[in-house]
Amino acid sequence: FLVEKVRVVVDRWRVDGYPGASDVTRRLFHFWFDEDHLLGGNRFRYYFAQREAIETLVYLSEVRRFTDFKDLAGEFGATPRLGFLEMPSHIHADMEGRRYLTHTLPDTQRETTVDIPILGLMRYAFKMATGSGKTLVMAMAMVWSTFNRRQQEAAGQAGAGQPYTDNFLIVAFERLERDFANNKIFHELPLIPPEWKGQWSLKVILRGDSALPDPGGNLFLLNIDQIHTSREQSPAPLNPVDAILGRAPKKDLAAY
Repeated sequence: FLVEKVRVVVDRWRVDGYPGASDVTRRLFHFWFDEDHLLGGNRFRYYFAQREAIETLVYLSEVRRFTDFKDLAGEFGATPRLGFLEMPSHIHADMEGRRYLTHTLPDTQRETTVDIPILGLMRYAFKMATGSGKTLVMAMAMVWSTFNRRQQEAAGQAGAGQPYTDNFLIVAFERLERDFANNKIFHELPLIPPEWKGQWSLKVILRGDSALPDPGGNLFLLNIDQIHTSREQSPAPLNPVDAILGRAPKKDLAAY
């Protein structure tokens, strides 16, 4: 129910011309979805699933500024009924601060409990089918966040309650290294308006690189099979990715 309600609101927001969006966001949406793009002599258009995904992220984080799932669920969640009896959901936490949502599934009328993010951790997830263009949505999100961050910094408003960053971590499969290494995806696909291309610089750091990150504008990229399996003490990290993620795994994660 929550997803469907959000989808309806985002559809209305699109039709109304994106009220509340920043000037940077409006320019990107116009460039991505309204202007014509040619790639290799063929017309390029974003899939609607890609458009809806980035619009939803922007609407919830930039326009509505939801920073906690409780507020999101309070506005868009549903309260199932058993006959005339309402069956409301509730959020609770354990002694260690882990938070849970207990609610009733409308189809089965059974109560279930799921994990939700801790306070102060904003987390959005997009469920997209294979072939629907997830990689491009990731790149769009980085472009949107980076240019909005730079606009904030130019206006002296960096960190002023908005969700923008220009540092990113991608944990994915090996193929994405080819897409993002040397900023390939940003240069080959219509992601950055022409008047902003000269401002784009994202330092890509792979696991094992000895390069230090820049003060801003970094993309840490690692393969999913490089996720560490231990938080034990280890010698001083040799590179910034190890500093963030800990030691590389000693065992084959596929066996787990």
